[in-house]
Amino acid sequence: MKTIRLALLFGAVMLAVTGGAQAMYAPGNSPFVNTWLVAGPFENDASNIGFEKDWIGEERARPAEGAAAGNRQWTYFDDRLFSRNYDDYQDLYSYYTIVKRLAPVGRVVYAHVYVYVASAVAAELRVGADSEFKAWVNGVSAGRGESPAAGKDAALLPVQLRRGWNSVLLKVACKEDGFFGFYARISDLYGNAVPGLEYSLSGAGTQLSIATHGLSTPGASLPAGYRGWPYVEFEAPYIDYLKNRYPGKADRIESFAQASAFQLLASGGVPPYRWTVKPGALPAGLSLGSDGKIHGRVASSARLGRYTIGLVVADSTGRRANGTVTLDVKERPNRWYQDAGLVGLVHSPEILKPTDYDGLAGLMKRQGYQAAMVISYGNGDFRFRYPSRFEPKNVDGDLVGHCKAAFDKAGIKTGMYFGNIVGCPQFRYSQVNSLLADAVQKYHPAVIYLDWCGKHVKADDAIYSAVRSASPDAVIVLNGMRRPENGDWDVLCIENMAYGCRGLAWDSWPGEFYVTEMPMVGTWPKGQALESWRYFVPTATSPSTPDWQDLLRRQISLIGDGCVADIDHSPTRAPGASGLVGLADSPGLIAHENMARWANPDGIPALSSSYTNVRQGPIASAPWGYDTVSLDRAKIYLHFIKNERGKSGLPACGSVKIPLGAAKVLKAVWMNKNQAVAFNRKGNAIALDTRLLSSDNIDTIIRLELAQPLPDTDHDAPYPASATLPVTAKNIAFHKPIKLLSLDGKRALDPCGGTMVAENANDDDVLTVAQAGGEYPWTLQLDLEVLYLISKIDVTFDRNHATEYAISISDNGDRWTTLDHVIDADGMPTRLSFPATPARYVRVQGIKPDGPNQPGGQMAIAELRVYE
Repeated sequence: MKTIRLALLFGAVMLAVTGGAQAMYAPGNSPFVNTWLVAGPFENDASNIGFEKDWIGEERARPAEGAAAGNRQWTYFDDRLFSRNYDDYQDLYSYYTIVKRLAPVGRVVYAHVYVYVASAVAAELRVGADSEFKAWVNGVSAGRGESPAAGKDAALLPVQLRRGWNSVLLKVACKEDGFFGFYARISDLYGNAVPGLEYSLSGAGTQLSIATHGLSTPGASLPAGYRGWPYVEFEAPYIDYLKNRYPGKADRIESFAQASAFQLLASGGVPPYRWTVKPGALPAGLSLGSDGKIHGRVASSARLGRYTIGLVVADSTGRRANGTVTLDVKERPNRWYQDAGLVGLVHSPEILKPTDYDGLAGLMKRQGYQAAMVISYGNGDFRFRYPSRFEPKNVDGDLVGHCKAAFDKAGIKTGMYFGNIVGCPQFRYSQVNSLLADAVQKYHPAVIYLDWCGKHVKADDAIYSAVRSASPDAVIVLNGMRRPENGDWDVLCIENMAYGCRGLAWDSWPGEFYVTEMPMVGTWPKGQALESWRYFVPTATSPSTPDWQDLLRRQISLIGDGCVADIDHSPTRAPGASGLVGLADSPGLIAHENMARWANPDGIPALSSSYTNVRQGPIASAPWGYDTVSLDRAKIYLHFIKNERGKSGLPACGSVKIPLGAAKVLKAVWMNKNQAVAFNRKGNAIALDTRLLSSDNIDTIIRLELAQPLPDTDHDAPYPASATLPVTAKNIAFHKPIKLLSLDGKRALDPCGGTMVAENANDDDVLTVAQAGGEYPWTLQLDLEVLYLISKIDVTFDRNHATEYAISISDNGDRWTTLDHVIDADGMPTRLSFPATPARYVRVQGIKPDGPNQPGGQMAIAELRVYE
């Protein structure tokens, strides 16, 4: 046999495959196997003796459910029955450590499935395992491999399937606590499905029956479904675009969120099997294919609760078998987070004194915060803020526990933040799943906030699965707009620190990375609201208290736009101070105290009730502001707010018409003063008399109390308008000659910082940026090398953008035709479409700003794309 060793991610991590080859991941359409018989665990240790030992008679193993396997038993296994993660990863760590409550140690587990084909066929057994595996087909060794932090299809093993039933046995091992699981499927040489292939847990037999059922632990026999989300089957959107963007980069593509459809299994009889279900038996939105696969998205309006589903399976001889399964439909776990509207990270809890915890929680409660995520490990450091089993005697003690006790008392949900997980001194990267599972079981956080998975890291499935196995309701927030395709997150966070330029906090909306990112974000299969993080703290150059009124307008505007506002609530030192004396010593918290007073005027109901624990209201986009609706849908809140998003606030004319359809209003209240507002009905609208109202500098709020609740139709999150990128059209600018020039195009310029080279603007990667150095106005010039008939040009700017720019084309480099000249630009992408025109050269000229201290910034271009 030949052994191949090739480096994968992180340099030192190696994949060793015997009897096969390392995969250059090409997804194909062959489904992964997600239901198995497993036997174990058997002992293993750092010397790997357990992996090399034959525990069950490996070459002769032909298991049946309940049969002996050495001194263990073959049992039914499908990790989707205890983990809601959308993946094809068989999570043995979570099953044995979390579900079975066994100690986290080195282990060996066998997994077996029978495979049927109508005719003999050459195929591939594709396996990725944490951290190593052996495989047998029909008792003959098919190969072995080692791949810490395994990816899908890490090893390709050529196998020969004989006609009829075939035995496929895997032996998976880990040497110590950490990642433990595998991916496996059978495909043709291109990753596509083998025609007529069927899986079974029992193989040949005369008695036809339905084999799908639940685990031995209590629960439904099918994976749960969640309203508004796909049922089990999942694929990161724009997968073809991503494959084209990262040609040959298997380490990125293999981590794309992906899960095969749920497959019902039969036993006995003669395949192929054909399945039927009574119409209407499945939850609304789901359907059953004749091949036994369940497809679809659980409808947002689907009834919550348990469904009992009658099934019929028939084999090729006409024999039939009946049975029932159950399926639970639940509300999607991130629904409450979206409804919350207002959440906050809490950095540096070590700054707080014991007397400050209750004060911080009380302040956040008065502002209307629904969740607080405490920095628990890492944030530019390798510091535990709680006694983890990886560092039980950490220097800070149980800061997370103290904060949680205060938040629980205030009625605020507690979350835990984890960052900087690679290269940590207390644990190996392969133990991140164990780290998070330990934290979840210790503190039962409502949120796990991950600030590191947005970068490309391996084993997202193993990591996320451990969290969901320990707590299915825990919401995973990914701070990672730069890698949104990686892993099955629940909420995506985008930052807007503005890096000292506070004006960008309005210009880049809802966050500075949103306008230049992948098109998948607005079409993610799971309903979710974008979280926008705002961090306003004093700096050495701006030591004063932040503008709390401006911050409040941004907060309410984000919520009005359908986002979750993460307005950071960190206790901070004043610049130059040696420590925080108390909460009143923090300029950031002083600003929050002012915000709390506005949200809770003396003697009247809290204004925060109009923008927390609400959903977007029924009124279409209004020039005056936003509308929200209470969760009981019996109250509509009108937010007359003036902001830099173009909202004009309370009209000066003394009256405003509000379209409400058939909804009947009983009462209108000016919440800022708790005073009634006169109104009258006019057709399908009401006219509010606003002559006695005065505009609030932040938000003028009117509450409409309804006679009947509005219909509950808003289950899915809206998205802000996104800049989509071409998916199928060929970008003819890709890797063509490109230059940084002076504004007049006559002189070559060096790249800014020596790294922002021109080639960054046409590498089909929006995370790399071209920017000239030395001169503020400059020109990016592209040479297509030959004449093309072009009809479309796309320009995506980085957060530094020209406020005045021009886009021109030329057939010879001398005569130029200006296609667009933009002034007062806001940094949003430009998408030009025009009649097909012959051109070889394309220019983007950044005209303004032409020096510092002007709106915008020196032009920086993430991508220039040209299409025929």
